[in-house]
Amino acid sequence: MKHARSKGYGEKENVDMVGEGYLIPPIPFIPAKHYGYGGVGFTTPPSSLLERYRLGCMEYKELTSTILSACFEVSNELGCGFLESVYEKALVLVLREKGLRVESQVPLQVKFRGCIVGEFYPDIVVEDNVLLELKAVKKIAPEHIAQVLNYLKATEKPVGMLVNFGNAKVEYRRFNNRFEVIKQMQQG
Repeated sequence: MKHARSKGYGEKENVDMVGEGYLIPPIPFIPAKHYGYGGVGFTTPPSSLLERYRLGCMEYKELTSTILSACFEVSNELGCGFLESVYEKALVLVLREKGLRVESQVPLQVKFRGCIVGEFYPDIVVEDNVLLELKAVKKIAPEHIAQVLNYLKATEKPVGMLVNFGNAKVEYRRFNNRFEVIKQMQQG
């Protein structure tokens, strides 16, 4: 199991955390004034906020496990080598067979300072809580991870998943929406 390693003063590097299959980006250091301490410099959030952040990862574990099970079914039946759209349609069928509410290619708005500045279309949204981005590439790249993190930030969905059907073995990452937690910490 890998953890966040320090890169330099106040910076952390995102690295895989294998354990439960969750990739948990570290909560960044936030100026102390955001917590009402009035000091200068940086501090980590109070432990109760960290606990809420970690619990958020577990809250959707059953749902994401069901989604992963469906991904494995699709991969086992189709194998690798198809276009992303083929895997998307097959996964929608399997998820609906499992009784889940699934929407595909739903337009979601991107807001900037309260104004709508664009739209994007995530591959699949499950139960209005889990955003799925599918790939059929040789390897998940950093820009794929950035895409999912940006989708989470823009939509405020609690969980995002990146699933790659491009190899014989399904590659996946789960992401908790840390941006919502940070927003709550800065407001409260």
